[in-house]
Amino acid sequence: RNAPDLYLPAMSLLTYVLLAGLADGTSGKFTSETLQGVTSTCLVTWILEVAAMKVACVSISRPTSSLDLLAYCGYKFLGLCVNMVVGLCFGYKGYYLALVWTASSAVYFTHKTLECAVPKQNHVPQAGPKQEFVMLGLAGAQAVVMWFLGQTKHLS
Repeated sequence: RNAPDLYLPAMSLLTYVLLAGLADGTSGKFTSETLQGVTSTCLVTWILEVAAMKVACVSISRPTSSLDLLAYCGYKFLGLCVNMVVGLCFGYKGYYLALVWTASSAVYFTHKTLECAVPKQNHVPQAGPKQEFVMLGLAGAQAVVMWFLGQTKHLS
């Protein structure tokens, strides 16, 4: 069984913040507030997303570790790094094409991972379609959060 860790999400978050700073620097608009703003937005969104996932898992009687959810939600930062690099090289159109691909990948990864990682409790009355819809909703939220966190304002 694979155990999630926070190394890749944490390093991806730091890389993403630096790429946002690089994008601002290449367009001549860099300030130290850029790094602070991107970091705080990402961290607050990440924590709120984990809290919402925890509440959703408890509501369908499928408890899971908050640290596991933190790791699963953090993998989106790797996709955001890819999006920023593509955006820096190819502009807005390239960024949004990469966003479609990375967001789709994040949704698929999150759905399959949550299916395997969150223990099923079939003897619970809420088992069934409700659980599947909640898991699909949690996975689909990855695409929305990636779009929200996208730093296209830093692209020239």
